[in-house]
Amino acid sequence: MLAVLVVGGFAFVTVAQEQRTSTLPLTVDRDQDGLSNKEEELYGTNPDVRDTDGDGYSDGVEVESGYDPLVPAAKGDRLMGITNGRDTSGADIAYSRNLTNELRTRVAGIAFDVVNGKQVTLDDVDKEIGDFLEKNAIDLDDVVINVNDIHVKKQNYEDMSSKERKQQVKKDVKTYMTALTYVISLYAPQSLNSIGADAFAQQMVAQTASLEDDYTNTTYFEQFVPRGEKLLAELNNIEVPEVMLPLHVEGLKIAHTAISIGKSFEDISPDDPAGAALIFSRARALMVLVADFSERATEEMAKYDITL
Repeated sequence: MLAVLVVGGFAFVTVAQEQRTSTLPLTVDRDQDGLSNKEEELYGTNPDVRDTDGDGYSDGVEVESGYDPLVPAAKGDRLMGITNGRDTSGADIAYSRNLTNELRTRVAGIAFDVVNGKQVTLDDVDKEIGDFLEKNAIDLDDVVINVNDIHVKKQNYEDMSSKERKQQVKKDVKTYMTALTYVISLYAPQSLNSIGADAFAQQMVAQTASLEDDYTNTTYFEQFVPRGEKLLAELNNIEVPEVMLPLHVEGLKIAHTAISIGKSFEDISPDDPAGAALIFSRARALMVLVADFSERATEEMAKYDITL
């Protein structure tokens, strides 16, 4: 799909340069970004630069999408009360991004540079697409967990002997891991017998791969939303030993991410193949996160010589 976008982008500009991001003639839209020269004046954008804020999205795409063309993406540039870039009624209207259009605009922009004599290499194209994918990829660091909302079990065992302290910490960890295993087994898309169950990862692999044959068959992933919300509620009720806090925070982040991905699958549009592809890649990334979490949990149990 990306190859088609790249090849199509160059052909698109070569055959009909004026239609790259605009159906308006050059006399009306000098930089061919989809905004007329008059609209450029209205929004305060540069009529001779297709991407005034330099964030990789043309001014026209940003306005049409409800974003401020003067503020780089991801820096609070959401415009309030704009739908299709023309409604200023004042209402906060929901907006669904079309990533295919965004990616096509980026690729067409490279092609536009080539047509105008700029030296562009395949590495430039790869970097542009790579930056686009990286910008929209999963990053657990983006999920903020308030540690104050977690029921942390203080492990103040200084008055105990070394042996007693070790035994008490092991007891705390086993109690926690037992509870964690139980709630995950209840709300995971596939019933689990233990944290490190291979069957769960295998099913995620199979379900993700099946999307390549039929991307509309998303029932498995859509259930991440109700199950994930229940899992979060249960995780928030577990008492977490201090030594297990980092693992627990990671689990909470993965649960939040799973819910987000599940909601994304509900919004897949046949008119947005790049968006669908990105959601599929996020599902694969989630699979890796779950596998890593499972491995970490297994290592923690081994550290304290715990079996469930």
